[in-house]
Amino acid sequence: MATFGTQIAAGEWFLDRRGGAVRAALRFLWSDTPFRGERPDDTGYVHGLVIDRGQAGEGLGGQLLGGAEDRTRQAGRRFLRLDCAADNERLRGHYRERGFVERGRREFRDWGPVVLLEKPLI
Repeated sequence: MATFGTQIAAGEWFLDRRGGAVRAALRFLWSDTPFRGERPDDTGYVHGLVIDRGQAGEGLGGQLLGGAEDRTRQAGRRFLRLDCAADNERLRGHYRERGFVERGRREFRDWGPVVLLEKPLI
């Protein structure tokens, strides 16, 4: 697994900053073999969407997800995929409201059960 520094150097992290402080961030990838296995090259993947809790409700997550959707569409890819903790009903509802559909579950020793979601873009 790549280190955080390696991920940053690879340009995988996108940040929302104000006044030098990071308010929100997400990691964007073109493949996600550890979570999804081998897949066709028709998808962008989001991992690590984080929001400063002091900024909750400001729409920062939606802005970052919108940027990931745009990036994926511009590359001619059909889906944006992400995952979240299976027991986080509030977050799962938020993703459903944004057009994501649940496409399965995976169990990870270190994280527990996660729900796999995707949003068709084209």
